Amino acid sequence: MAWIASLANLPEGELDKFIKRIAAVLLVGLVLFVGFYALDRWRPATPSIVDREIASLEAAVRASPSDVVARGQLADAYLVAERFDDAIAQYDQVLATGKADELAHFGRARANEAIGQLDAAIADYEAVVGIAKEGEMANVDPMLNAAFYGLGSIALQQDKAADAIESLSAAVAIKRSDADALNLLGTAYVRNGEPAKAIEPLESAIAFVPVGWSEPYTTLASAYTATGDTARADWAAAMA
Repeated sequence: MAWIASLANLPEGELDKFIKRIAAVLLVGLVLFVGFYALDRWRPATPSIVDREIASLEAAVRASPSDVVARGQLADAYLVAERFDDAIAQYDQVLATGKADELAHFGRARANEAIGQLDAAIADYEAVVGIAKEGEMANVDPMLNAAFYGLGSIALQQDKAADAIESLSAAVAIKRSDADALNLLGTAYVRNGEPAKAIEPLESAIAFVPVGWSEPYTTLASAYTATGDTARADWAAAMA
């Protein structure tokens, strides 16, 4: 306690200097503590799972350029990483081998659609349909369903509602629980001036996915309004 008494006897100016020195020491200590803590906790950023997969597949393709499986997987990984041009380049090389045509056409279609190359995407989706529709399991083939969905989606983007109805009806025939296809099918009917036909697929889409998206409710409200069912139109609008 003697040091406290000695501090009390210091002149006011010396006491101020002492307090400032103590504060400076504490500040430096705090900075050092924070720095060491951050250094201890810091870890260099690690590549994502997709990036690591891409690096591994790129190495595999370099080691064996004729490995169609590895090249196809690399193309798929590029697609997931939204490296669409790289994906298309790899799918091109897969297709040049004449192997895995259905998978490569489908992947390239998705990549082309993503970058707005819609005509190229249509050609690839149609190639998938041409291959898959002859299969024994065509009536339950998920890739055929997805290809028809892709064609229907693009047709709507190109304001070709009648074509969209044809493709999306084929998609729904394969997978009747495809809420996305049902929703777009209802949209296509509305745009084609057939609101009464839009109601069933839109109601089915909502039945499969009742919450989490407003689009089918909004389109359904338009369909009910067009058919004169104002009460249901108000309900659908309120749910949107």
